[in-house]
Amino acid sequence: MKAFTQFEQLDICLLNGNRGQNYFNHFICYLTFLFRYAPESIKVDPVFSHKSDVWSFGVTLWEICSLGNNPDYPGHTETDQIQLHFLIDSGVRLPCPDKNFPDIDNMYALMLQCWNPEESKRPSFSELINVFKPKPLS
Repeated sequence: MKAFTQFEQLDICLLNGNRGQNYFNHFICYLTFLFRYAPESIKVDPVFSHKSDVWSFGVTLWEICSLGNNPDYPGHTETDQIQLHFLIDSGVRLPCPDKNFPDIDNMYALMLQCWNPEESKRPSFSELINVFKPKPLS
């Protein structure tokens, strides 16, 4: 399995379709989506795995539970993506979405599990599927 750099993975962000000739657009696009990446995926030697995908799933779950709000980390300004990396590394997480969402406390606890700084302590997708499977009626 070939390991891709964050720039190769974000070819979709290229506006002109010239693969490999627009490093700057790759970099800007990469910075734009840092809030979705697990800490191990935004280091000098990024690691992308199923567990880093679980982190991103947690962000998507947050977006769903917040009814489409943009993720906004406390203490982060939209223009300072490098600061975001340090906030995430220091343990700052997205705040709990609106309390009006059904079962939000359990959903937020699940998000926090997805955002565990230790990859091995994040749930697997198999475990996540079991959380969302409909329970049989008694």
